[in-house]
Amino acid sequence: MANEELAAVVNKISDRHTAWFGYFRTWRAIFWLCGIVSATASALAASKVAGDAAPYFAVLSSVCIAVLGFTNPQRRANAYVAAWRIVGSALLRYGTGESNVSDLVSAVDRGEEIIGVIDTRDANEFSKGLPAKRKD
Repeated sequence: MANEELAAVVNKISDRHTAWFGYFRTWRAIFWLCGIVSATASALAASKVAGDAAPYFAVLSSVCIAVLGFTNPQRRANAYVAAWRIVGSALLRYGTGESNVSDLVSAVDRGEEIIGVIDTRDANEFSKGLPAKRKD
């Protein structure tokens, strides 16, 4: 592999590393935002402070709880940060000459597996609730 091709591969891996950290931060922000909003809205809905707006706060709380339940943002954030750490360590070792591009690609593969487990697990959990297919 030529030096330019090697540099392009390393840049793509570095870009993915940066993107994974962004996804981690996004999922973590969704987790905290929905958690705080749902708790606050629930408290307001149950109090007399909200007055006629109480039902709206109850709906807002329910929506936030649904987002937390259906998207599992904390689990997704944890998967992305784990993958980010693996690739970050591999990039550091590559930068010091302790590893090669093949090791970097293997680290990306391990990161993708970690992220993929979350998506696969969610898909499997969803399909458990579906009715069995008819065999005609």
